[in-house]
Formats: sequence, C-alpha cells, structure tokens
Amino acid sequence: MAYIKKNVNIALLVLLALIIASFIGFTTYYEGIYKNISGEYSLKQKQLNVLDINLSAQLSKINQTTAELNKKIRDKEKFDVLYTEVVDEKAALKEELITTMATLKKAQSDLDTANIEIKDLNLQVKDLKESVKEKEDEIDELGGSISAKNTWLCLYNSSFC
Repeated sequence: MAYIKKNVNIALLVLLALIIASFIGFTTYYEGIYKNISGEYSLKQKQLNVLDINLSAQLSKINQTTAELNKKIRDKEKFDVLYTEVVDEKAALKEELITTMATLKKAQSDLDTANIEIKDLNLQVKDLKESVKEKEDEIDELGGSISAKNTWLCLYNSSFC
C-alpha cells in the first residue's frame, strides 16, 4: 500500500502541478488577451477623442456656415425689398420724366412762338422808328420852311411877328 500511497501522492502532485501549470498558462494567455483588448481599447479611445475633436470642429463650421447662410438669406430678402422699392421709384421717375418732357416741349413751343412774335414786334418797332424818323425829318423840313416863311412874313408884315 505504500506503493499506492506513494503513487497517489505523486499522481496528486502531478495533477496539482498540471492544475498549477494550467492556471499559469490560462493566466498568461488571458493576461495577453487582456493586454491586447486593453491596448485596442486605448487606441479606440484615442481615435474616438480625435473623432470627437473633428466632430466638434465640423459642428462649429456647420454652425458658422448656418449663421452665414441665415445672414445671406436676410440680406437677400432686404435687397429684394430695396430692389422692389428702387424699381417702383424708377417707374415713378420715368412717368415724371415723361410728364416733364411733355411740359418742356410745350414750354419750348411757347418760347419759339414768343420768339417769333418778338422778332415780328422788333421788326414793327424798327419800321415804326424809321417811320417816326421820316416824320421827324419831314417835320424838321416843314419846321424850317415855316420858320423861313415866318421870317419872311415878319419882314413884310410886322404884325405876325
């Protein structure tokens, strides 16, 4: 029985050594797997941090672009209103210009008519001045003739003087 006890003890010792070796093997194996998983986790975490930073930057750009787009839309609406006002004002000014041009043409026509009348009146004035001058010359001639006759009468008849 001593042989069996010895063999059982050795068998238990071998079994215990195998179990310990198995635990060491499993521990080493799972430690390697844990290190790989832990390393992958750290790498994924770093990648996620980089992606989070990129996402934040992209969101910031999107917000900025949205703000610019909204501003451009407001500016476009404002310019559309201003354009409509300018077009309406242009139409009103065009109508006013047409009216003013018609008034100007009428005034120009009236001015031309008045200028023609002035020329005619100037010619009449000139003719009348010439006529007056002729009459004055005639009067001067007649005045000189009357004076000569008065002198002659005074010489012959002193009662007229």
